[in-house]
Parts: sequence; C-alpha cells; structure tokens
Amino acid sequence: MRKLSTFLFVLAVTFAFVSTSFSQNFSAAQNQKPGGSPDGIESLVTIHYDGDNFTSIGDGGTTFIAGARFTPSITGPLTGGELRYVQFYYAQVATGLTIKIYDSGTASVPGALLLNQPLTLGTLIVPGWNEVELSTYIPISGNDLWICLEVADASTTAFPLGCDAGPANANGDYVNDSGVWQHLAGFGLNYNWNIRGVVEDTPAPPPLFFENFDAYTAGNLVACSNPTDWTTWSNAPCGAEDAEVSSDFAHSGTNSAKIITNDDLVKKFGATAFTTGKYKISFWAYIPATKAGYFNTLATFAGSNSSWALEVYFDAGGAGRVNPDGQVPGTFSWTAGQWNLVEYIVDLNNDLGQFYFNGSLVHTQQYTIGAYTTAVPLTLDANDFFGATPNDIMYIDDYTLEDMTIVPVELSSFSAN
Repeated sequence: MRKLSTFLFVLAVTFAFVSTSFSQNFSAAQNQKPGGSPDGIESLVTIHYDGDNFTSIGDGGTTFIAGARFTPSITGPLTGGELRYVQFYYAQVATGLTIKIYDSGTASVPGALLLNQPLTLGTLIVPGWNEVELSTYIPISGNDLWICLEVADASTTAFPLGCDAGPANANGDYVNDSGVWQHLAGFGLNYNWNIRGVVEDTPAPPPLFFENFDAYTAGNLVACSNPTDWTTWSNAPCGAEDAEVSSDFAHSGTNSAKIITNDDLVKKFGATAFTTGKYKISFWAYIPATKAGYFNTLATFAGSNSSWALEVYFDAGGAGRVNPDGQVPGTFSWTAGQWNLVEYIVDLNNDLGQFYFNGSLVHTQQYTIGAYTTAVPLTLDANDFFGATPNDIMYIDDYTLEDMTIVPVELSSFSAN
C-alpha cells in the first residue's frame, strides 16, 4: 500500500493520504495568471458547478478521468434539448484528451458511455478555455448526465486540467484513475473541475438537406441515382465524373459515396446561391491507409468559372491542408482508416468561414478572401468532392446542410451549489 502524495503549491503545503485499494498521485499546481471563465460563444445554456479557473491538476503521469455529474435538478428543465459543446480549461500540455459523455447510472458511478471523442491536441488553446463541438449531439432526457474528460499525461510533472478555487461540490469533482470513481475532496483537493456543458434547450430545426446514400443501390452512381440533389462538375450525372454508391464502408446505414481519381461530385445548395445567413456543412469522411482525399466549398458554382471559398486536402500519411494556395493557409492532422467529422461554418452576415475537424476549430478566415489570392463573392453555392490525385480514395457519409441563422434569444446559465 503506497501513500498518496498531494502537492498543493497554492498553499505551499503537502498532504498525504492512504488508499486501501489503489494508489493515486493527484496534485495541483498554482496558476500565476488564473484563467477566469470562458466567453459565451453561443446564445445557449451553460451548465456547470465550477467558478473561474484558479489552478490545475495532474496525476503524476497516470491517465485519469475527470467528471461532473449533472442531476435532474439541472437537466430536468432542459429536457428535449441537446448537449452540443463541452468547455474546459486546458492548463498544461497533456499527451491525450478525450471527451467522454455518460448516461445516468448511480449517484456515484456513471451509466453507459454515450460518446467517446478524442481531441486533436494541436488545435487546442493551452493555457486557456476551449469550447469543443460534440461530433454527435447528446439528447437531454432530464436524468443524470455525466460530462467527463479523460486526460493522458506521460509526464510526472504536468498539471493539465484546470479547476476552480472551490469549495468542492460533490457532483463537480469526480475523478477516476483506476476503475473506481472518487472525489478530489477525498484527497484534500477542495476544488471543482473546470468542465462545463453547453446545451441547446429548444429542439433543433431539421437540416436543409441530409444524405446518407442508403436509398441508392450500391454499385450505381450518386448523381445518376438522384440528379435532383446531386450533379457533377460538368453537370453530367451518370458520366465519368459521377461517384459510386459504395457499401465498402458506411458511417451509418450500409452505403456511402466513394470519391476516386477524377470523380467530381457536386452538391449545389439551391437554384440560386445563399446571400445571407449562417450555415453549417458537415459530413463524415473515411480515407483508407496510404490514400488521400479532397473537397472544396464554392461561393459560386459555374464549372471552370467557379469561385473557390475553401479547399481542403487530406494528404496521404495524415497531413491536412486548408487553402494551401491562399492568403491564410492552415494545416491539421487526420487519421486514416477511421471516420472523421468534417465541418465548415459559413457566416455570410459577418463574412466569416470556420473549418472544424473532429469537433475542433482548425482554421478561421474572412470568407471573401477565398481559397486563392482573388476575392470571392459573399455567397454560398455548392460543395465539390473531387478525386484530385491518382492516389485519392475518400468515402463520405451523412452529409448535412444546416441553417444556423436562427438561434435562441436567451443567454442563460445554470449552476449548482
């Protein structure tokens, strides 16, 4: 049986605790500049137990899960809404962070795992508050909901995850590093985790368009199967540019669209381009090992006379490039052989484009700057999935176009003591 040593530099004292079942080394480091609270990015409902950031905690190199259990007193009024974002204070560099959302269990142990979302560390602010959109929104049932972060840290000296100055709330300081859920307060750490949920408390409107390719026959062509909603670069469904409906891989259901070399599948958003409003384009992408992929977003679609607002390359080996030939190029990393969430939010009212990958923001720029060095119109017209290289094989599924113009009018926050 080993001693638990907790070094609380804020107080410059050392606490020692003994565990009869397992050992932990939770310790807290002083933040010279406390991180406050996150700014409200969306006019939604924020649920939390914590106050402003005060310090941060590590576990001596051991992977641990930090969590907050939100009870029916908080979730009940939000029944029918959706958990859409998680906010947390990332204080020092970790070797891995994963959002974990659990269903109702008991008062001391969460239920079924509803979401496991690894984060791309290079896209996060450290030190600072981060707000990450969930890859799958979680419906609020009015029962317990556990919002957690798994923290992997190979260092014995880092303190990755932020917390407030306390006092601890019994629902806001859960921790688990060996299969048993306990409380930070049990180790003399009288804090709450800086972990918050952001909830849309009104039912989301249906998307403007959704496609999972399951209504089509595998082996047929996408635009040939549905020329109303899909076309090709040359407006020639059923031709050489059309993409195959494939059952090789699927994010949901049985089919996806397979984009290979020289395929050029286009989703036009309507008879005319959008000129106002805020829209989110999202889809899931699967690229096999050693292969590559590409897509773009067009301010105007007119074949070779189109205006490119965004270009994204998924290069073989896991490197990603955003607008590499433009004024504001960006990079990111992606993983082959798994489904990855791709999102692009276009705010025409504020001339802003934001590219997200697996829930993390990786690139922001003025929309009308465009993908190259020539400005584009403040319009949104189409997506294009092109097999840009001889090595391209990319599957896409669950393609969605959403209107984000209408948001709730109230800005509110639930906290509990």
